[in-house]
Amino acid sequence: RPGHFFGSIGLALGAIGSFIMMYLMVVKFGMGESIGERPLLLVGILCLIASAQFLTTGVLSELLARTFFESSGRPAYSLADGGEITTEWHQA
Repeated sequence: RPGHFFGSIGLALGAIGSFIMMYLMVVKFGMGESIGERPLLLVGILCLIASAQFLTTGVLSELLARTFFESSGRPAYSLADGGEITTEWHQA
């Protein structure tokens, strides 16, 4: 499912970006240091923006996939005819 794929990437990037930004808040307000010239600030912002984009892509891809399968009348998956289902064990 595309939502799970893009959503997991988005959540991971969001967690990384949130941890970076929390660390920078501690540095700024706890230690009183400047964070404006640190490259970690840009990395944190980039992770948060990428997270939002991945989450939005996941939601839109789920919407498109559901719309496609509902309008075409086909099931979202098909099972191959595998013959009879048995409960016997086959030994090689």
